[in-house]
Amino acid sequence: MVIQHYDTIMPSDVPVIAVVISVCFTGFLCNIVAFNFYKQSPSLSKSIFLLKAISLIDLVTCLCLPFKTSLLFASSTFTSDISCKLLMYSSNACLGSSSFVFSLIGVDRFLTVHSGPSKVKLTLRSTKYLTIGSVLGACVFAIPDLLAAGIRTYKCTIQQTTNMTSTCHSCHDSAKHSELAQIHRLIKVTFVFVSSVTLIIMYALIARKLKKSTVTSRSMNISTLPSSNDVSLSNILDVQQQNGFSTDSNDQFKENKSCMFPITQKRQTSHMRSLSQRITLMAFLMTIVSLLSIVPYFVIKYASYTNGIEYLNEYPLWLKLLYHTYVLGSCLNPFIIGYCNTQFRDYVKGILCCICLKQKIPQALE
Repeated sequence: MVIQHYDTIMPSDVPVIAVVISVCFTGFLCNIVAFNFYKQSPSLSKSIFLLKAISLIDLVTCLCLPFKTSLLFASSTFTSDISCKLLMYSSNACLGSSSFVFSLIGVDRFLTVHSGPSKVKLTLRSTKYLTIGSVLGACVFAIPDLLAAGIRTYKCTIQQTTNMTSTCHSCHDSAKHSELAQIHRLIKVTFVFVSSVTLIIMYALIARKLKKSTVTSRSMNISTLPSSNDVSLSNILDVQQQNGFSTDSNDQFKENKSCMFPITQKRQTSHMRSLSQRITLMAFLMTIVSLLSIVPYFVIKYASYTNGIEYLNEYPLWLKLLYHTYVLGSCLNPFIIGYCNTQFRDYVKGILCCICLKQKIPQALE
């Protein structure tokens, strides 16, 4: 098959390059803000650590993914084998790290919300080890992408001279490791499918648990509240430590525990339930966005191989844009955090106000 070739950037690649770079730049700035927000949090809970870790991973991902646009700048003239391997490995390792950590966040939310107080739960120390292990596992999991990537040559026609054919080069799966690439793609699809189904089931069970606890608390008589003080207050302490939602320190909260009235205890229980729902909603939305952003990439890639389309420059514009939706997964998470966390919104407003004041003060002095 002979493919059209442009000596410069293909016209249909210009919008794709612009979208990828602008989205990644926005995501890079927003993830810096999110990482600093959780870094300054006084709480040292496992949820804070996980959100700090995912913000840092997304920050690095938004920094790495724009470099893949170099494949579009030279879609038919890319000849550096080392650059091809590094681009493929870094992008897959970053995206894999994000997916593994999101799976860990789902497990943490399931053990925290759905399991009872006597069940096994993640500690801060074990969460740190699992997060580091997830990142290292993603780096190891991306090694087949490093080995399989390479420069492929194919016949193409030069656009300016319609009757002239030439040999073009593209960063693709090398012919030498085509079987390895095919097996690894199958493993990745299987992992995405299994993890997606597992996370959906876990969040469905969490939602059922939260709904059941809401109905139970509404029907509970105030006179029965003192018998459940310890459980409610311990749950409040656990939830208030997470995601920057806490307002009082645990020590102060424990000192005032004995002087609480039933109505105060009821309000605290309602507040704890509301926080738990918001935290779970935030984790669920971040996971769903991450999974949905990579689905078009896998569907298009495997449908293309089935139909005999192997090179990116054979795609139409709308398919190229849809193919690159995987960049959204690492860029939208700060917006989800802002939607679910009022303190993060106030933090962003404070930054914007400081920027505006710095711009207005020199003008006023003049």
